[in-house]
Amino acid sequence: MQTLHSQIEGSAKFAPTTAGRHVVTEMDGIVALNAATYKVDHSVKFVVLDDAVLVARRRRNRNTSGKSTSGKLVAERCWPLSEMLVLDTKDSASKYGGKLFFGGCGMVLIMINFSDMTNVFKIRHGKETHVYRTENASDKKSLLGQFRQVAEELAAKKRKEREGEHERRKSLWAGGDVSMIPCYLMMLI
Repeated sequence: MQTLHSQIEGSAKFAPTTAGRHVVTEMDGIVALNAATYKVDHSVKFVVLDDAVLVARRRRNRNTSGKSTSGKLVAERCWPLSEMLVLDTKDSASKYGGKLFFGGCGMVLIMINFSDMTNVFKIRHGKETHVYRTENASDKKSLLGQFRQVAEELAAKKRKEREGEHERRKSLWAGGDVSMIPCYLMMLI
């Protein structure tokens, strides 16, 4: 985690060091798309942790000649795996799409020139939807597979913790340990 915090500015705020938290995988070469137009917005790096996903973008620096150069990675957002939904979108060969709107005068079909709609996936967190595209299909498949695997491991870990807590509470009540009975219940006895 220290390496992550030194490589990505602001990552300590989004994903602080906690016991057991570690980096599972990192993937560069992903572009963020505008959710409304699907046009390329900027490139990002995904860092999959054992309990969250961190997205970082490259800060643009201007050198003395006025040209833009890629600078340091800056944390953009971080979602807990248990609170996000990953949607795989079907690849489309066409670069044009239509949106059908219903207005007061009837239906209007608006044709929109989408950027390349292959290797696209969406992440929903709350009411927000973020759209990303990988460079090739194998990167997309690998990243989505990592999301699935880590989310399943996290769910299994939380389930075991809940079961352990349930068994602990059950044994306290079954064992008759009166010292663990809450005070308000002691008044009833």
